[in-house]
Amino acid sequence: MGNRLTPKDRPNLREWIGPKIISLYSAVILTKLENILEQILEKLQDSLTHEQLSELESTMVIAFHGIEVQEEHTQLVTSERTWEKILRMYCAAKRVENCSERTIKGYSRCIIQFFTQINKKINNITTNDIRYYLAFFQETHHTSIVYLDNIRRYLNSFFTWTADEGYIQSNPMRKLKKMRVPTKLKKTFSAAEMEELRCSANSQRDIAIMEFLYCTATRIGEAVSVNRSDIDWQRKELIVYGEKGKKERTVY
Repeated sequence: MGNRLTPKDRPNLREWIGPKIISLYSAVILTKLENILEQILEKLQDSLTHEQLSELESTMVIAFHGIEVQEEHTQLVTSERTWEKILRMYCAAKRVENCSERTIKGYSRCIIQFFTQINKKINNITTNDIRYYLAFFQETHHTSIVYLDNIRRYLNSFFTWTADEGYIQSNPMRKLKKMRVPTKLKKTFSAAEMEELRCSANSQRDIAIMEFLYCTATRIGEAVSVNRSDIDWQRKELIVYGEKGKKERTVY
C-alpha cells in the first residue's frame, strides 16, 4: 500500500476536482457538497491510499453532479405523531396474532428508538434513513451483526405491515436484504464443566434444575411453569408449552 494522504498533503477540494467541474455547481450547492465530501474523505484517509482517495473523490463528484443538496427539517412535533398511532395499531395486530407481550414490547421499543432518532414523518421515511439508522446504531452501540439483524427484522415487520395496511404508499424496507450472519455451532458443556456447575450449586434443588435444563433443552421461561405431575415418569418425557411460537413439544 502506498503512502497515505494526510490532511496537510491533500489539496483543497476546489483544486482537486478542477475548475471545469466546479463551474457546474452553484456556490451554495458546492459548499454543501464540499462539506459532505470533506467528511467522507477525512473519515477514510487513514484507510485508503492517495490513489484510492483520488479515485473515490472523482467518483463522488461525478455521482453528485446535478443533484441539489438540501438539509432535512426534523424539528420535534409536540402533538402525538402519526407513527405513534400506527404503532399502537401494529401492537394490537400482533396481539391478535397471539404474539407474547415480551415480543411485542421488543418490537415497540425498537420502533420507538428508530423514530426518535430519525425524527421524520412516517410517510417521509426512506430506505437511506433506515440504512443510516442501522449504521449509526452499530457504530454508537458496538453491536454484533446478529443483534443488528434483529433490529432490521423488527423494522421490516413494522413497515411491511404498515404498507400492507395502506398507511404508507411504499415499503422503505423492501430494498434492504437480510444481513449475512455468521453461523456458529454452540459449544456444549464438557463433563468437567458440568461437574463444576454441580459443585457450585447451593442445594440438591439447584442441581436438579440444572440437570433438567441441560437434558431437556427447555428454556427457563418454559421450565418455571412445569409441575412434577406434568412428567410422565414411565416414558421419561414431558410436554412443554413453547415460549417461542406458543407450540407444545415433547422433551425427554
